[in-house]
Amino acid sequence: MTTAGAMSSSGQVSGAAGGGVAGAAAGSGAGFSSAGTGGALAGAGAGGGGSGGDGVAGAAGSAALTFACSQLTGPNVAGEWFAAGFEDAVGSAKWQVKAPHHSFVEDWANPNHDVWRDGACQGTYVNCETKSRCDNAMPDRVLFVTQQGDYLKTPQATWESLIKSALTTFKAKYSGLKRVELLTFVRAPSGQDCGGETTISPLLDAAQKAVADASDGFVTVGPHLTASACSTFSGPPHMTAQGNMEIAQQLAQYYKLP
Repeated sequence: MTTAGAMSSSGQVSGAAGGGVAGAAAGSGAGFSSAGTGGALAGAGAGGGGSGGDGVAGAAGSAALTFACSQLTGPNVAGEWFAAGFEDAVGSAKWQVKAPHHSFVEDWANPNHDVWRDGACQGTYVNCETKSRCDNAMPDRVLFVTQQGDYLKTPQATWESLIKSALTTFKAKYSGLKRVELLTFVRAPSGQDCGGETTISPLLDAAQKAVADASDGFVTVGPHLTASACSTFSGPPHMTAQGNMEIAQQLAQYYKLP
């Protein structure tokens, strides 16, 4: 996967909460890296690039894909990033979010599960509604945050099987789907243990890469989102308001407007 250059440092991206994402991560040192087949991506603090909000180069140098509607999908932490300034940064016309609480990979694999509802979202899977819908388009790209109950000990083979099952359901739900990009929860700063689900299992990273490598470009691995400090977590994997704005900024730098 090839990547475009970094976002402008002139502060053109606006955000929420009195300054928004453009300034939220300034000087924080937070960054991300990409584990996709296209090679490493520099951290956000060093001017990391992105795949583009509307287009991304395909695998092995193929022609660039364009996307009419990209959907951030996963458990409710994904919705928190989206609302913390990511939507403001990339624009709402071509982006939407579907992030019910407590949604695991196997839930998304089940086409009849409550995570797929778009109304009467109650109980465990509250906030299942699709929010900030794209303008007159169905998702043709899905950013998929993969969660499992046993986040550290799930074997790689199990991760791969569950992710592949979810991909099958995504294809059935969204007939025009061109790309799925795999994400994880936010990672603790390098060399630190912030507790909870801030340590990402190497088995999950390996599973995501294996699925992407075998997909002929349909699946890629997205940026590795990284906290600037343990203090930006609030009951991991959830973030403080400042932490969510920093992660929104990292996502926005990667999936920036052209």
